[in-house]
Amino acid sequence: MHDTTEEIQAMQRAAVMRMEPSARLVAAAGMYETVRALVLASLPRTATPEEVVYALLRRMYGEELSETVCRAVAVRAASAVQSPLSR
Repeated sequence: MHDTTEEIQAMQRAAVMRMEPSARLVAAAGMYETVRALVLASLPRTATPEEVVYALLRRMYGEELSETVCRAVAVRAASAVQSPLSR
């Protein structure tokens, strides 16, 4: 979605570039955590670890990652989380 004019985008970029690098990093990390929390809050409590990872990947990266990659990463991540518990 592109609902911001080029003029406003340029103003936003200039404002961000005036920030100290550490402040930009903190802002980016905060935005990432906010989006992650929103995605997690939207999932059913019964979602499996695989479903959670898959949902995070699809919603955060969209079409940048293929369906196949998202599924493979989700399966691998879920098995890594579950394997210590099953021992």
